[in-house]
Amino acid sequence: MPEPTPHPPGMPTPDRTARALADVVGESRPRRPDDASDPGIPVAATVVILRDAPRGLEVLLIERPDRGSFAGAWVFPGGKLEEADRAADGEAEEDTARRAGVRETLEECGLVLDADALVTLSCWDPPPGIALRIRTWFFTAEAPAGELSLAADEAIAAESGEGS
Repeated sequence: MPEPTPHPPGMPTPDRTARALADVVGESRPRRPDDASDPGIPVAATVVILRDAPRGLEVLLIERPDRGSFAGAWVFPGGKLEEADRAADGEAEEDTARRAGVRETLEECGLVLDADALVTLSCWDPPPGIALRIRTWFFTAEAPAGELSLAADEAIAAESGEGS
């Protein structure tokens, strides 16, 4: 039998991690059909911006400032839906999310995207009962022409690198 992998210093012990996971799972409940459209759950959109480069496909990531949502993390452009993103009452959430993704990309990166050109990749809906749930729509888009112009309060750095 192989030797167990040594536990990295500073990381929670496996027992502690398992207990924390069990606590979260213990507070969750089985999904119901209306969970995917629960108006009480905030909704966000994020755009995976792709560029064909000589060495292969590149993906744009931005680094968040050390405060606010996802402080210090490298993320795709995006954010929560706002009422102004909705074109009409009863509009499909996906369509509203598409416009939010375009708006957030412009606000954060200065890049102009065409909402009709965004391709839906996925919608991630966290399980019921966890502390923070944000239903997130993921879209892909081809990198537009134009210079990247980061909004200092939204992003402090950007990288386009090869995917693996």
